[in-house]
Amino acid sequence: MKVQKYLTIHGHFYQPPRENPWLGVIERQESASPFQNWNERITAECYKANTLSRTLDPKGKILEIVNNFKYLSFNVGPTLLDWLQEHHIATYEAIIAADHESRKLNGGHGNAIAQVYNHIIMPLATREEQQIQIGLGKKQFQKHFGREPEAMWLAETAINDETLGLLIEQGIRFLILSPDQALRTKKITDDHWKDVSHGNIDTTMPCRVFSNNGHLDIFFYNKPVSSAVAFEHLLKDAHKLAKKLASIPVAKNGAKLVNISTDGESYGHHEPFGDMCLAAFFSGIIKNFGFQVINYGYFLEKFPPVMEVQLKPGEDGKGTAWSCSHGVGRWQRDCGCSTGGKTNWNQKWREPFRTGLRKLKESLDKIYEENLSQHVTDQQALLWDFIEIRRSRLKQDIDAFFAKHFQSSLENGEREGILRLLESQLNSHFMFTSCAWFFDDISGIEPMQNLKFAARAIEMAGRPEMVEILLNELEKARSNIDHKTGKSLYLKEVAPLGKTYDLVANQAIMELALLDKKRGKYYFYEVEAEARAQFDHLAVTSGTIRLKDSFLGIQKNYFFFCFRSNRNYLETWLGENLHEGTQSAILEKLAYLDKELSASNASQIGKEYGLLPYDLSDLIETNREQILAKAMEQDFADLKKSALALFDKNKDLMAHMVRFGLDLPPEMRFAVSYTVHHKVKIGMENLKGETEPEKFIDLIELVRFAKSLQIPLKMEFEQCVISETLLQKLRLLIKSRDLKTFVEIQNLMEIAVAFDLKIDLAPAQNILFGYLKGPFLELAHGLQETDQGVSSHQFADKLLEISEKNFMINVDRFRSELGT
Repeated sequence: MKVQKYLTIHGHFYQPPRENPWLGVIERQESASPFQNWNERITAECYKANTLSRTLDPKGKILEIVNNFKYLSFNVGPTLLDWLQEHHIATYEAIIAADHESRKLNGGHGNAIAQVYNHIIMPLATREEQQIQIGLGKKQFQKHFGREPEAMWLAETAINDETLGLLIEQGIRFLILSPDQALRTKKITDDHWKDVSHGNIDTTMPCRVFSNNGHLDIFFYNKPVSSAVAFEHLLKDAHKLAKKLASIPVAKNGAKLVNISTDGESYGHHEPFGDMCLAAFFSGIIKNFGFQVINYGYFLEKFPPVMEVQLKPGEDGKGTAWSCSHGVGRWQRDCGCSTGGKTNWNQKWREPFRTGLRKLKESLDKIYEENLSQHVTDQQALLWDFIEIRRSRLKQDIDAFFAKHFQSSLENGEREGILRLLESQLNSHFMFTSCAWFFDDISGIEPMQNLKFAARAIEMAGRPEMVEILLNELEKARSNIDHKTGKSLYLKEVAPLGKTYDLVANQAIMELALLDKKRGKYYFYEVEAEARAQFDHLAVTSGTIRLKDSFLGIQKNYFFFCFRSNRNYLETWLGENLHEGTQSAILEKLAYLDKELSASNASQIGKEYGLLPYDLSDLIETNREQILAKAMEQDFADLKKSALALFDKNKDLMAHMVRFGLDLPPEMRFAVSYTVHHKVKIGMENLKGETEPEKFIDLIELVRFAKSLQIPLKMEFEQCVISETLLQKLRLLIKSRDLKTFVEIQNLMEIAVAFDLKIDLAPAQNILFGYLKGPFLELAHGLQETDQGVSSHQFADKLLEISEKNFMINVDRFRSELGT
């Protein structure tokens, strides 16, 4: 029998939930620079890149733009997929569309598989927690992909007998595991077992595993090649990848599946441009190696298992995982597995870290059950529907939620109390996200993130004393850095987040004082401020402010006074729930001051009445730049005038100095830098949408002058203006087919060159290439069949010309369609 070689490459695409649980957004993470946070960085390098991946000819021109998800077997973490839907809708839609397309290629089986909800180590969770993780993972998959999942990715592929049984109960048909997790195999039809405990299982065929309540099938990935992709730079060369896959030995008869599995982030993030390697492999190179790309579900339908497998029980029956040779020790103790940190480091912190969270979870669950078990029978459905209304926060959705799950009518206070308990419960699941134990020190981003979820869970349960349960264990968890403990890290990094409400209030107060903004939406919170007194002679604003989260029924009422100190530094003193008499007393003391409110007497007044101080350093991200600019407005205005005057008066002198090889004084360098940035930005704002080069001449001359003086310029705004105009003209061109638009596009490209702007051509290339592969081919066929006039031919020829010359697209195949 001739061997049939099939190929499946699986990518596990995942990021942990990173949101500040008090704000619902991911804050700036400096380690992800130049991006705002790690989700943004990896989206650019990997998730988005894999939906629009280029294959290039030897001259670097685009041959094809490939959506790799159409060919990859993949899972995308549920919380990541929700984030992509909210923040990168085009990438999200491309992933969903790829699954739909893959069904057409695979007998109705889609490439996407589900994942346990927030990536917890399943064997270390309770039975109820595992049921929720599987159930929520399925629900999320159904919502996004519009079908039942056939398979489920387990965090770190961690599994034991209990996990297996629960997956079968919830209708999961197959899994992907490491060959190191298999114990022994035999043919389903006989009783002779073969030991495969050394990773020597045949990975080219699926196996069936039986449990008391049924069975499911398992694909074991090829570990050597999967590791080579992840760690040996196999993604630098598509031919090298193909040869490595072709070298996997297969039996000489029957249908065989070569399959590998890696972190999806390998394809573009861990290995830069790894997505392009995949695109080149899938779009052409694979044809030379006799593989047929298939996904797991379709292969399983065509070739059901003939072998049975038993899995290793792991230490104490707790199961096994793909990234720990000690079962699941990596997520509960100092087992020796690490990411290669310093040799004198240890991970003894893992055990008390998990113990503390486990004890906290047990206490939180008790409160949750005492308050909700009498009302609700389907806890899993309740939590899922809560997740959905938590995202929308719309009154009609909340009303529908309570009508569905609660038989008796509830008062607003009761409803909000239930929602807070559900918020607590969700955060209590998030605090076991596996990444917190994977890396080498408790002080890392991931452990601190899990502790943020823990703190939020405690707050929403309304039991602040519970923090001691956690801190008692965290005190035993010692960091490798400066011998800090988990407790000290919690008190420094996490506990202050309980003051987030104050920080939001401070933000709103400063916007009231500087921008006269009296109300607004800040993250989860609606804020309304009212100025009670204005002391112009003191530069003081005083009043009240109300902060409200209508969804959870959280409301804070503050009294404040905000002043500009003699250092021109804005400072807020804030007090919660102050009695009217106390407010009046503070206002009286402010009124008695003669000329200015100093930091010292502000502090004296604030401390006397129990107010807390906040300043510009306490600003969170909303409007931070605008507030800081406004706070410095007067001084900055004077500085700007001086810089403009210095530039205009000494422009010729500066040119002579450079001509004679003299260095410009720092004051002159600043004047040039500021003036050129200022004038060019204003000029570009006025020229948005323009394409006539002569209108940009003065601005271009300014830029060239600065560069002749060797003054570095940041041209992000100018790049943005030209890029947006370029995309606007391309869309117009495709829609109207007006030949004049070609001239405008050419002009824009020349303007960009004159400014020496590095325009990102990718968005324009995506638009053009999509048109060339679709409507353009229809146009081309029409031109061949009927005479549509010279203008249509001119349009087609000119479009191919600019596509090749200006946008680096190989147009040979499109020219052949025109017969030219």
